[in-house]
Amino acid sequence: MPSLALDALPSEVVQNVLRFALPEATISFAQTSRLFLAAAYEPQLWKFYCATQYKFWDDRHRWPARVSGDESTDWRLLFGERRTADKSVCREFESILNSQAGRTRRFSNIGAHGYDAKETLLAHLYADKSFPDYLARRYWSRAVLDHMHRRLAIQEWMALRRDTTIDYRLERSMNAFDLFIIEDRDFDQADVLQRLENLCEKLLEEQPGLYDIPLKKRATKVAAFLKDQNYVGIRSGREYHNIEHNFLGIALSGDEHNSLPLVSVVIYCHLAKKLGLTARPCCFPFHVHAIVQPPEGFDWEGRELGSSDAPAPMFIDPFDSAVEIRPERLQSELNFILGANTPRESFLTASSDVEVITRCARNIPNSLEQCHQAPLTPIDTERAQYAALWALGLLSQPPVPGAAGLPVQSRHHLRLLMRCFIEDFSHDVSLIQDYLLPTCRTHPDYDRFRELAEEVYETDAAPREIKSRSSPRGGGVRYQIGHVFRHRRYGYKAVIVGWDTRCEMNEEWIQLMHVDQLSGGRGQCFYNAFVNDMSSRYVAEENIEIIMPDEIEVEFSPEFMFAAGQYFKRWDPKNSRFISNLKDEYPDD
Repeated sequence: MPSLALDALPSEVVQNVLRFALPEATISFAQTSRLFLAAAYEPQLWKFYCATQYKFWDDRHRWPARVSGDESTDWRLLFGERRTADKSVCREFESILNSQAGRTRRFSNIGAHGYDAKETLLAHLYADKSFPDYLARRYWSRAVLDHMHRRLAIQEWMALRRDTTIDYRLERSMNAFDLFIIEDRDFDQADVLQRLENLCEKLLEEQPGLYDIPLKKRATKVAAFLKDQNYVGIRSGREYHNIEHNFLGIALSGDEHNSLPLVSVVIYCHLAKKLGLTARPCCFPFHVHAIVQPPEGFDWEGRELGSSDAPAPMFIDPFDSAVEIRPERLQSELNFILGANTPRESFLTASSDVEVITRCARNIPNSLEQCHQAPLTPIDTERAQYAALWALGLLSQPPVPGAAGLPVQSRHHLRLLMRCFIEDFSHDVSLIQDYLLPTCRTHPDYDRFRELAEEVYETDAAPREIKSRSSPRGGGVRYQIGHVFRHRRYGYKAVIVGWDTRCEMNEEWIQLMHVDQLSGGRGQCFYNAFVNDMSSRYVAEENIEIIMPDEIEVEFSPEFMFAAGQYFKRWDPKNSRFISNLKDEYPDD
């Protein structure tokens, strides 16, 4: 049978073949002939590459509009932009791995790419043991991903300060809390909106005649559906104030879908609006209801209204039931809670998005204080608290910088936020400088906040002091970075992550720890240690007992091994030690 030359194939067939090739191979193929050039540069082929090579797209690309054809797109150019971003992210990430200095700046540079950086970072997050520095890649990729997610969340809240009219602004702003605490790094902010859309589709499938029933009955049907599907409220056995009940993403994706009233109402309002109703949260004292109205310009019977008419709203508590709540009952409850002479109009009207988000932010520390039941979904409480402080710090202030003085509570939140940043999230200095400082110029501590951020940035940028074993005192250091040891007195296992040729702690610490009572005193070598309980210690050399390779195999938890990537490239099982990634500071270890 005669062979068929490739250039004799129809262009459509060549394009289909190229779908199985790497984009870079397609570019090389295009250079072989003019005929192949046309087939290889076909726009639909590069649209295919964009869609299959990249799952995550930053909002600036308006990806949904491009895919649907609402916007004209040079697909090959767009693909080239993504490849350029990949290379930039890779360069910055390799610099993070290779040097301790300047990591904060590189975090910011990668975070500026938004979701365009996510694919590359995820590849490093799942690096296997064939990489000589797999521990470092896993740790630092997650650290940068977390920073990027926080940047995206803060951008949502900054946008909320400026404009609340954008579609799904409330849902996106609520989901921003999840971006601070998510453990699934594949999570995409669009996932939450998609889950809400899926719920709405399921409702319409089960009740196809919803658009044909009276509007008030439609409103209660939505609440009944959510109750039946267990997408609102809290299941038996779970404490009301459990921290996980504050997060929209967890409520939608968790096995039990538990949520506080505020989150339940946000879910309800999304579905109600999809069915043509006007629905908003109504922040009541100690509770949140949904306030529902017919579509704008119509009454509850679906008749057009005159310009001066306004139908009375209905109230629903989807957290607890699917029936309408009479306004008289709410008035009675307000009389009991507030007293007869306290104004109550604001409690019976729709709350703004900012009011809803700040209320959610206040609920988070309240949950941490009142409930100690373990969440079904693991949540880092420090990150949850950090999220709440960012939301309160940004949204409790006037939207216009330099406006009237800050409320006392807002001042307190900002101080707590700065403390949290300094102690646990110092790589977020660019977030402080780019988003927080411009909004709090009237804060009495503004100058101090600015100086602290600058100090953190400059300290991070400075090269580390080199501690060489060839120095006069360095030669007396007995143990090396990465050695695993057992504490002679307390028995815990730890790994060495730093050393000093003598105790460098302050006098108060030395006295408190009775250092001078040790046989070697304060003049012996001291070691920074990362302990198997994830804590950090400062240990005298005489208290270190190295665990030798021929001893019982050292076992560390997966959490410890992951966190060890902050200091190490990999674990060497043959020699039972970690391989240092601190060469710029300890070149001989």
